[in-house]
Amino acid sequence: MSEIPVNTDLKNKKEEKRQQNYYSKELIQQVLTLMKQEYGVRDYTLLSLIYQLGAAKGEIYPLVWSDIDFKNKMISLTYKLVKNKATGKYERVKRMKNSYRFRTTQ
Repeated sequence: MSEIPVNTDLKNKKEEKRQQNYYSKELIQQVLTLMKQEYGVRDYTLLSLIYQLGAAKGEIYPLVWSDIDFKNKMISLTYKLVKNKATGKYERVKRMKNSYRFRTTQ
């Protein structure tokens, strides 16, 4: 059985394109430093959690202290905020758009 030949140029181009979808570690550090200096600790913390957990803002906003397991260094992302049409206020509910979104992350 022979191996299928690999087009290395095509493979390299695909890898370069994939890498363009991600920020470099250095750029993230620069953005976080600027965020802390210009906008304060609250916004810095939000952006840092988004980067570090790979979570969306909508997964970070409903976090409460009980979602954080300090002993095992874990954060549970199982809630989202939903606007109550009757009151106009946001409520924390245990559901996600997709079931794979329920996760615990380190």
